[in-house]
Amino acid sequence: MYVIHILDMKLSDYMAAHGLTDDAVAQRIGRDRSFVTRLRQGRANPSLRTLQDLASATNGAVSAEDFFPQPAPQTQQGEVA
Repeated sequence: MYVIHILDMKLSDYMAAHGLTDDAVAQRIGRDRSFVTRLRQGRANPSLRTLQDLASATNGAVSAEDFFPQPAPQTQQGEVA
């Protein structure tokens, strides 16, 4: 699913940049390691609470807004660019 892919890329990128493991993120958000693994792999759907916890744990680097795709820009004729 596209929406999850955006989130898992941001989460994976953040984890790699900060040297975090699934266990470390799981502890920060109060979930188990297997959930974080599935989340990174795009196989889990986070609740709004989990998205809030991720935003808090990553100081906003991964946020609930990352979960929702932005609409494609439109041209003057109303066509998608």
